[in-house]
Amino acid sequence: MKLLSQFLALHLPAARELQVMASIAILVIFLKMLIDKLPFKRWWETRRKNREIEDNMWAIE
Repeated sequence: MKLLSQFLALHLPAARELQVMASIAILVIFLKMLIDKLPFKRWWETRRKNREIEDNMWAIE
């Protein structure tokens, strides 16, 4: 029993750190997904694509 309690005492903080790292990773992924869904980002990407098309049209002429 003493060995089990020592094992848990040594490895429990590592498990807590792993949970914190996993939580931070999930938070970063959710923030990235949220930013991708924002209308400003979509508007900016559409504007950039339109400019690329216009530049290509001038190159064709």
